[in-house]
Amino acid sequence: MSLPQAMRACDDSARRRRFHDVMVRNTARLRDAGVRIVAGSDTYSIADVVRDKPVRLARFLQLTPLEQLRLRSIETPPAILPTRRIGRLAVGFEASALALTCDPLNEPAGATAIAMRLQQGQWIARPPETR
Repeated sequence: MSLPQAMRACDDSARRRRFHDVMVRNTARLRDAGVRIVAGSDTYSIADVVRDKPVRLARFLQLTPLEQLRLRSIETPPAILPTRRIGRLAVGFEASALALTCDPLNEPAGATAIAMRLQQGQWIARPPETR
């Protein structure tokens, strides 16, 4: 059962709040103990993992904007694609990067406002806007 399903299964708001508080405390303990937290998906949707899940997880865990950015760019990508050398600007790692339209540390929603994409050293055309 996924976390959202477990939360919905709580039959009243007080129980739901207690469940949330326990999960936040337990996750904080894990983080304090050095456990790596990454975003994942029960739907096997890369868009969910990269765009939607980090936002929900950040809200749930009360992450700072810097922690949100680390979750999206440093922690989760190598966990999703463990055979690729990604998530760092270092010799031997893929030349892949995103240029954002704003600073995600000042505006966390800006982490999905992508202006340009570089993947394995090649510029990727921006997809058409969808409304």
